[in-house]
Amino acid sequence: LAVSPEAAIVSLKTQRETPYNIYIDMLDEVMGAYEDLRNSASRANYGVDYDKLKPESPQQKHIKDMYPKKISIAEPDS
Repeated sequence: LAVSPEAAIVSLKTQRETPYNIYIDMLDEVMGAYEDLRNSASRANYGVDYDKLKPESPQQKHIKDMYPKKISIAEPDS
């Protein structure tokens, strides 16, 4: 477990037999979790969802820095 969100890395590893749609669903869940975290932080700090912030604005950068997307996708087991 990471000490802080900035240091956290989500690591995904599947088996070769995992159907592609399951893999994509799993990845969508991870991306959705990041979206939820960023939206919560954005609402708490700026009163709007993350996607309502101006792209590349200091506010958006602040939220990205709070919850950076760090996803490691490991090679499947043989």
